[in-house]
Amino acid sequence: MIQARFETLLTTALCVVVFATGCSTRGKYDIPSGAIPQPNGTYVRLHTERQANNAEASDFIMFMHEWTPDSVSLGPYGQRHLLQMTARLVSEQYSIIIEPSTDPALDERRRAAVAKHLLENQIPDAENRVLVSVPNAEGIFAEESTRIFKGALNP
Repeated sequence: MIQARFETLLTTALCVVVFATGCSTRGKYDIPSGAIPQPNGTYVRLHTERQANNAEASDFIMFMHEWTPDSVSLGPYGQRHLLQMTARLVSEQYSIIIEPSTDPALDERRRAAVAKHLLENQIPDAENRVLVSVPNAEGIFAEESTRIFKGALNP
């Protein structure tokens, strides 16, 4: 019985110490009184916008599979993609990124051909808006493509 009272008293004292010290100190954070936190979703929204902007920029990447191998001419998909990019570049400020091959001279000819197409379509500053560079967007592996394809068929 004495032991039960002692345990109750010890538990009560411990709770008082924990609650009293936890509430009376502000800890390591220097938050001024009356500070108003950012609304819910503020930082998530910024992250989502950054992802959306990166996705928009990746629409302007010409990958190796869009070109006829070892040539300056575009394949059917590459031609359609270039027309889509040209239509959007009238109102958007993105640059076209051409994925580099192993031949720098071929890459420069491809860059010049795309810039010429843009100039013919009255796109301003076409020479400076076409770059040969490794794109930030990454491709997908075969294992991922199956899962993504099935998801696209069954939304």
